[in-house]
Amino acid sequence: MKSVLCVSVAAAQPRLTAPLPTPSVRANSQFGHMVRGKGRWPVSETPDPERLKDLSARIEAAQSARAPEPPKETKYEKANMAWQMVIELVAGMVIGLMIGWSLDWLFGTLPVFLMIFGLLGFAAGVKTMIGTAKGLSTPPGRRQQDDPDRGPD
Repeated sequence: MKSVLCVSVAAAQPRLTAPLPTPSVRANSQFGHMVRGKGRWPVSETPDPERLKDLSARIEAAQSARAPEPPKETKYEKANMAWQMVIELVAGMVIGLMIGWSLDWLFGTLPVFLMIFGLLGFAAGVKTMIGTAKGLSTPPGRRQQDDPDRGPD
């Protein structure tokens, strides 16, 4: 039986960094009473209206600078939506047919479940296509935001 010798490399190397200093609150004239989490930060009871207006203006400027521009309608957007609708219909049909065929195989019946679930899959595909068609009537910037028919992502 062989024995394996393991040597720790970390123990053999010297420490390359100094230990981090412990956090402390600097004592100055405004926060001199703070001692490592004891006491309270000074808070004014009434907000300064000028500072609030300045803060609101700065927030508005930052939000307007970061706001994305509305998406432009691309050359192939209508074709993409048409293909999406076709795929939704076919996917509904295929899923329904697969469930029906599986149930027929499981129970050993005639293609009763295949026909029932094929029709249910077709209906589900048509319902999904109608929801997509309703999305075509909304402007491109609002399609993904305020669609009441879509559930949470």
